[in-house]
Amino acid sequence: MAATTCPICRRETVVFQKLFEKHLTKDDIQGSHGVLIFKNDAAKLCGRHLGNHENVNLAFYDVENNRWAMRFRRSPQGRHFLTGDWSQFVRGKDLLCEGRNVTFYSLRCPRCMMNIGYTIGVLKLLGKPIIV
Repeated sequence: MAATTCPICRRETVVFQKLFEKHLTKDDIQGSHGVLIFKNDAAKLCGRHLGNHENVNLAFYDVENNRWAMRFRRSPQGRHFLTGDWSQFVRGKDLLCEGRNVTFYSLRCPRCMMNIGYTIGVLKLLGKPIIV
């Protein structure tokens, strides 16, 4: 993954902090609502923003350091979804396989521990995670 610069201290390295794993369903990859995020995992992804807003914008980065604008939203029924560029990300990163497990990571500056964004890893080669 290319360097992502911390906006606070300008350090160009990041620490990957594993948040949770998600088993992708057919609705997650083909549905128009985005990927369903369970409540416990939603708290790991959005933290304190979860209770304050129905929509939170999140920046995800791929292995080429391209930014994907995702939106975390809570439905009126209280379910949590990651939308925005999710559908384009799934198609662009060849995640169109129901049953695939992905891992969500936060990207943190090792010096000031600021959250810079997020990324997604997929278990591909010999069980090792690969950032897509």
